[in-house]
Amino acid sequence: MAANDDLSERQRTLMVFIEEYHATYGRPPTNREIGNGLGIPSTGHVDYHLKALERKGFIQRESRTSRGIRILTSVREPLAEQPPLPPGIPIYGTIAAGEPLDIAQTPQDVLDSINIQSFSPRAFALRVKGESMIEDGIFDGDYVVIEPIAKPHVRDIIVATNNAAGETGAATLKRFFMEGKRIRLQPANKEMDPIFVSAKDWDRNWLVQGRLAAVLRTYTN
Repeated sequence: MAANDDLSERQRTLMVFIEEYHATYGRPPTNREIGNGLGIPSTGHVDYHLKALERKGFIQRESRTSRGIRILTSVREPLAEQPPLPPGIPIYGTIAAGEPLDIAQTPQDVLDSINIQSFSPRAFALRVKGESMIEDGIFDGDYVVIEPIAKPHVRDIIVATNNAAGETGAATLKRFFMEGKRIRLQPANKEMDPIFVSAKDWDRNWLVQGRLAAVLRTYTN
């Protein structure tokens, strides 16, 4: 039997959605319906997490069937309640301005020293680690506020997550360029090289979490 503590939070969220959808409509959801329901724009990213759920024994899938998910293990027992965070922009851990790093799936703290009314309710914050964006005025230890977007524009500074790097994904902060059949994630540090991703790999394995909206720097004695 599969153990619930084997699941990442993203996988648990998918399982709960699948079970609640089945309970409501009497059939399992399609990959696209899962993506629409959970705000995951790429069906490839949904499929990635479904494969993990299948590998861990929570579901079984029929090939070449859009509603081929069969639930093997339920996760719908109540989860332990966490104390609420104070008002502010939620901080989801650390973002790499250099080599990609994993970011958390749940907020660890909040930014409460910034006017939250200036941002959408979906905005979130990350602490910068690394020096790849210093020429754009983003330094190690800064906090960046990120606004979720559906699609980036050329030259946007974005948070991009490579889901092929692991179940939680590895995220990086870079400037976005589209160059024919490839994507260039450009650092703002002449000592560092860009990341090049083919358009096919980008669509299959990468997810844009949002666009830079603000940088916050704190000073200590």
